[in-house]
Amino acid sequence: GRFDLLAAGWFWLSDTPEVPGSRSPEAAFPRTLTWARLGCRQSRRELVFANTHFDCQPAAIAMNAQVLGHWLDQLGRETPLVLTGDFNADKRSAAYQLLTADDRLQDAYAAAHPADPAAATFHGFGQAAPPTAIDWILVSPHFRVQDAWIDRARQGELYPSDHYPLVALIDWQG
Repeated sequence: GRFDLLAAGWFWLSDTPEVPGSRSPEAAFPRTLTWARLGCRQSRRELVFANTHFDCQPAAIAMNAQVLGHWLDQLGRETPLVLTGDFNADKRSAAYQLLTADDRLQDAYAAAHPADPAAATFHGFGQAAPPTAIDWILVSPHFRVQDAWIDRARQGELYPSDHYPLVALIDWQG
């Protein structure tokens, strides 16, 4: 209820992002990025919220990051952005480095927890050894990270997902 939807769209993380269902040759599955331009009712500011799920193949992850990087270039640094997703890559990966280079985007969890910036989110229903930090919330410099956490709630050995939800509390800068 805090935002109005101003525009929305999606594209495929491939050599032909405008072609529905397209994928790079390295990818196991077609992957997309979905975005929404939102208007904040209280501040009258606009932002873009985007979500994605990168492929699981290493070569495809690099390609997914390049396509996303190209979209970020088109979007421009002046646009406030919140980017979330399952990136299927850890925080030492080239994909993470590309997206966070030059302070383009800040990792919300790492900003809130500099002593433990890569806490695990993927656990494979308690089977992944070791669990990995492949889910990220990245924010543009327009935002200040107030807090971030991983919701590890479960009932015994019953997990709601194979990933723990990652949550961030952010506010506008200034």
